[in-house]
Amino acid sequence: MAAKLTDPDKEKPGISPKKFLAHYNNLRNLNFAKDQAVALIRVAKKQAKADGANLDGLAMMEKLAKMPPDEAKAILQAFVGYSVTTNQDYADLPLFAAMTNGGADSKLMTAQMIEDAEYEGRLCGCKGGNKNDNPHRVGTEFHVKWAEGFDNGWAFFEARPQIEQKVKEASGRGRGRPPGSKNKEANVEAPAAVQ
Repeated sequence: MAAKLTDPDKEKPGISPKKFLAHYNNLRNLNFAKDQAVALIRVAKKQAKADGANLDGLAMMEKLAKMPPDEAKAILQAFVGYSVTTNQDYADLPLFAAMTNGGADSKLMTAQMIEDAEYEGRLCGCKGGNKNDNPHRVGTEFHVKWAEGFDNGWAFFEARPQIEQKVKEASGRGRGRPPGSKNKEANVEAPAAVQ
């Protein structure tokens, strides 16, 4: 039988048991947190799918959102060019057509998207939402317009109780008969039978 050759330096641990356990516990906790995050992501994706989102489109959007805007735009423009070259049906979609026809439609679409951002912010404010829920990147025109819309909606949300009170006062006592009317049954004749 051959003798086992060992390196004496490999048998000696290079780290104290206390440090090893600290690293082990740290990594174990981080892996646990990662597993929890993955589970939360799965739940969020299921909810997005249930709400009608296309998960592949959402994943593409996440990937593009992590890139600098110029890089993301270059990728989309290359995609449009490739789809036109290969005569794919989606090359005719309005978004892609706007990117290929000199930019006139692109400016129009951007203006519409900015208007939509303002509307969404106003809607959030009207419902009493949170201004920190702005989904747009800080510093973009979309972010600014959403925040302006939110402020306008929030002003309505705060004024709503006074508006409702004024409407109630203007309509008398609210539901029911107007003041001064008596509780008499109306003298209504039945309609004549149709022959």
